[in-house]
Amino acid sequence: MGNAAIRRVLGGLAIGAFALAAVIAVNATRWISAPFPGFFVLPNRVVASVSLPGWLDVPASELLQHQIVAVDERPVRTAREVYALVGERGVGALVRYAVRAADGSVATVVTRPREFSTWDYLLVFTAYILNGAAFLGVGLVVFALKPRHPAAQALLVVGLLVGCWVTTGADLYGPSWFYRLHVCAEAFSGAALVHFALVFPTDRLCARGARWLTLIYGSALGFTAWYQWVFFEPSTYTRAHLTATMLQGVGILAIMTNVFRDFVT
Repeated sequence: MGNAAIRRVLGGLAIGAFALAAVIAVNATRWISAPFPGFFVLPNRVVASVSLPGWLDVPASELLQHQIVAVDERPVRTAREVYALVGERGVGALVRYAVRAADGSVATVVTRPREFSTWDYLLVFTAYILNGAAFLGVGLVVFALKPRHPAAQALLVVGLLVGCWVTTGADLYGPSWFYRLHVCAEAFSGAALVHFALVFPTDRLCARGARWLTLIYGSALGFTAWYQWVFFEPSTYTRAHLTATMLQGVGILAIMTNVFRDFVT
């Protein structure tokens, strides 16, 4: 691939990433001044593992990663229904949620809806957008400088996947247009980090690169397909999410280990 083609590819990726971030950032402004439960609900009605001080009236362990089954004894089937019922109750009203844990047990949690402030928006959604842009930017810049270096190529993949995963995380809480893309990026991020660990700071793949990368990304593809399949099964979704997080941790640990070992030796 020539330099002109590389520039076109990088330009297209940058424009696509900017458009995605812009759409998500604009969509998220609908939260400002609106009543919300004090927590976010994913498309599968699982309470997202994100919160700010003062949001919850109950311990986080009673809500996070639990599925909302009913609101004030009214069964709900979508996250949109949860938000709509909370909006009807209004800020400050007591709302009873029937929540199902990963083990299938159901409990009742009572909290008060709150008004989502501009400060909440800046702390939550701006953090997603800026962190996603940082990952993508690093990948694009390094690849532009050394497009044929194995580490630069791996870092571009890491930047694209992790940047996409972080950015689309802001969309999960509504309107959830890109949740399938988010799941793909999350599931593949661990494989990309392992790939980067194998070529940075020194290339350990060499001639065996194609074989190992096929194995790594082929396994990630299988995991992604399973993750997409179980996304709307709350207990299995939680296991898939934790598995993806664990694989990302394995990749990061491998990078740190290799950097330290190469530095010492």
